[in-house]
Amino acid sequence: MHDDTALPPPSRFQGLKTTFIVLAGIILPIIAMLVQAGTEFLQHSTMDPVPTGFHYLLICTVPLANLALILSVHNGDRLAWGWGWLHAFATGVSMIYTVLFLPLLPIGVLLIILVGIGLLLLAPALSLAAALLARQHVRRAGGRLPSVWAGLALALTVMLAIDAPAVLTRIGMQMATSEAPENQVRGVHWLRAVGSEDVLLQFCYPQSASMGGIVGALLDLHSTFDGNQARTIFFKVTGTSFSSHAAPPERARFGRAMFDADRGGDKVGRAATGVRLESSRIDGSVDAYSALGYLEWTMTLHNESDSQQEGRAELLLPPGAVVSRATLWVGDEEREAAFGARGQVRAAYQSVVKAQRDPLLVTTAGPGRVLIQMFPIPSGGNMKIRIGITTPMQIDSLQRASLPLPLIVERNFGVTPALRHTVWFESAAPLESSGPLRAEAVKPGLFAVRGDLTSLDAGAADAIIAVRRPQPNTTAWSRDEKGDKNTMIVQTIVAAAAQAPRRVALVIDGSVSMANSRAQLLAALDRIPSATKLLLVFADDDTPLVFEHQPKDSSATRAFLNGLAFKGGRDNSAALAKAWEWLGADEDSAIVWLHGAQPETGTATELLMQSLARRPLQAALYDLQAAPGANAIANRMEADHLAANVHASGHGAAALMDLLARWQPGAQNWQLTRERQPTRPMSNEALTSGHLARLWAADQVRQLATDPASRDAAVTMANHYQLVTSVSGAVVLETQAQYDQAGLQPVPPGSVPTIPEPETWAMLAVVLMLLAAQAYRRRRA
Repeated sequence: MHDDTALPPPSRFQGLKTTFIVLAGIILPIIAMLVQAGTEFLQHSTMDPVPTGFHYLLICTVPLANLALILSVHNGDRLAWGWGWLHAFATGVSMIYTVLFLPLLPIGVLLIILVGIGLLLLAPALSLAAALLARQHVRRAGGRLPSVWAGLALALTVMLAIDAPAVLTRIGMQMATSEAPENQVRGVHWLRAVGSEDVLLQFCYPQSASMGGIVGALLDLHSTFDGNQARTIFFKVTGTSFSSHAAPPERARFGRAMFDADRGGDKVGRAATGVRLESSRIDGSVDAYSALGYLEWTMTLHNESDSQQEGRAELLLPPGAVVSRATLWVGDEEREAAFGARGQVRAAYQSVVKAQRDPLLVTTAGPGRVLIQMFPIPSGGNMKIRIGITTPMQIDSLQRASLPLPLIVERNFGVTPALRHTVWFESAAPLESSGPLRAEAVKPGLFAVRGDLTSLDAGAADAIIAVRRPQPNTTAWSRDEKGDKNTMIVQTIVAAAAQAPRRVALVIDGSVSMANSRAQLLAALDRIPSATKLLLVFADDDTPLVFEHQPKDSSATRAFLNGLAFKGGRDNSAALAKAWEWLGADEDSAIVWLHGAQPETGTATELLMQSLARRPLQAALYDLQAAPGANAIANRMEADHLAANVHASGHGAAALMDLLARWQPGAQNWQLTRERQPTRPMSNEALTSGHLARLWAADQVRQLATDPASRDAAVTMANHYQLVTSVSGAVVLETQAQYDQAGLQPVPPGSVPTIPEPETWAMLAVVLMLLAAQAYRRRRA
């Protein structure tokens, strides 16, 4: 037990000294804290003086300790031992902040005349003077207080403990952003071991001045980092995109939401404050006869924040699919999109975003991917959109076809915890599905699959619809309503014997999100055709690990796979370049790329793009994504028109096993070919909807876009058939004047596809033709 009598009451303070201690040691620190908390007027200086709530508590000890000392002296009481140490500690805190604010003292003196703003900069020095003056009076009265240096040591120790995560993280960041590659790898390893994910996340936002704490400022660790650098390092350390995490707690001014610097950009980017996916439904219909489908994904986003926000999401489409409709609800009215050249629609969107109006933009974001952007989602309000997707089905056999649902691979908004994605598909043929979706007969001749899905993120294994094909036909056709009236589009299902590539490079993402894929990779070894030469390329932090599989002895390959360490996030560019180099110009080859998120690109990506541009990839590239997240590498390949042979899937390991099954000896594979032909008599039974023409046009645009000389023709065709492709996009604006200003025209409401369509329209056409034939016969009779 401590003896409080060791601190006898000193004589009473008098006059101006007491007033100064009260004003400078109690009132001014409180005012400075309140102003900083409310305005953060020093946050964007070279350092944030109060970066966390713990730092506010440290500063609170200054007025509290001075108040305790004043009251003790005023009342003639003995100052308790604990309060004495608190005052020494508070004096140490004041000393630390005085040192930090020394460069600002001259400015503070000059600004005193401006409504006292300068006093806020002088607050640490004035509070230190007040504390030292109070201690002087105590000592003169014969009292004893703990040493100032002991208090300073204690304050530094506490601050070091508080700032340790920020300091250690900043040290790692300095290593990871150095010019030496070996130091960059060492920095990433340091951050994985001792770095703070929360601090790393804050580096990704425009608040890096505060990230280093008070100790960081004392050690001069306040070098700034580029936001893109921070995002890349965040991915390398955590294996996730910064945008997949909620934005850090905002020390925003007067509750205002953090500004979204990615608004109107060309990627998902940072998380939007308070935006949630409130409802989601997919309605679709499939035509078993022609093996095609059309679906509409309707989403409603709600904004809980106090400012307007932009919602952004990247969708992975079914293989071969194309967006053919985009709708935005303005009030209760549906507005259809205008289709135009990619740059044209983006410019129109950005101009309207700046004017705070109501646009929706849909563009591609890599092979088989689209980026959706909508703004503004009003504060406390909703924004509702609909994306229409025309898609072929995968022919599993002449008796069965399947359709994987579109998936969300990245988003800047949250999801309401109780949200379920409501799915309803119809067909004139029996439908099947696994998981929570249920097949049922709605009425004679009409079948459905319906149910709720908890997730439509990449890797969702149960998001597949299948249809039984009662008639194993191989030909379907449709009128080319948007083309030459004397032409038709004919689709043929062609049988192809299984033919495994002579050489396959299996590129494995070494990110932590792929750790669960080891079992599937081991199982896949047994499915590799014996005649296929296999090279395993593992994307590591530095140089890719390469291993050549020996079919006669797979034990070494299994040992290699079992020894792989999946950590953080790995850039797969160098591994893909290694696979490209190994395959050379061999057309009888393939790259199978099993990966998670690839949200960032770097120097290795530039080298990969240069290689692909100089010697285009002859092999097929199977892009199999097994975990949610952006794929910046694929996006860059499409932007550089290098993605002609890329086949994307969001079902990861399941897609890998399906691909290997199609390579097995004796397997029967089926391919869909679509071509424009002169109009000729065809079976009405084989007639299908205009979606077949849209799919043909999408094929043509992909081919035309690879040649710079025919790119304008690709844009014209995409716009004519109302498709979102690598050279075109769709945008919904609010007024006709905005369309006129952008040189665009919204599509007529009657020209857009609707639900149900693939079979209903075909059946209606057949009925009309039969009625016309019957009327013709009656006339002749």
